Amino acid sequence: MPYWERNTIILGLGSLIGGTYYLVMVLIQSMAIGAVAPPSLFTFISYLVLQIAISAIGVSVSTARASKGGELAGLPGGMDERDTLVKTKSEAGYGHLVSAVMFLALAAWFIHQNANLLFHSVVVGLVFGELGRAVIQLVNYRRGV
Repeated sequence: MPYWERNTIILGLGSLIGGTYYLVMVLIQSMAIGAVAPPSLFTFISYLVLQIAISAIGVSVSTARASKGGELAGLPGGMDERDTLVKTKSEAGYGHLVSAVMFLALAAWFIHQNANLLFHSVVVGLVFGELGRAVIQLVNYRRGV
């Protein structure tokens, strides 16, 4: 599996694990108080630390493996033309996906008018956007953009 494809899977797993952690923590807190839990700085920061730690450790191991195998040798910035095109298309898709999810989260405000739910919806929307970016990127790699 190529370096950038492997990193996409690692970053996607980091988002999936971190996002699942955040969602479970919010659900536990919400069940304890019987309503949508207010945003917790501890929950939010621990989610960020978990996601960043998984991503950073995974990418570091992947980069060490690629460097040892000479996988990135001779590539400016470690990317060839195909990698650059896949990244550009994936980032464009990510932008559209996040815009749509944020629009839905904000539009839902008019239905529920709950600031706590709005905050959690935006965080979960960003997680879904990142997972969507990973899927789009993997599809582009497999499809042969």
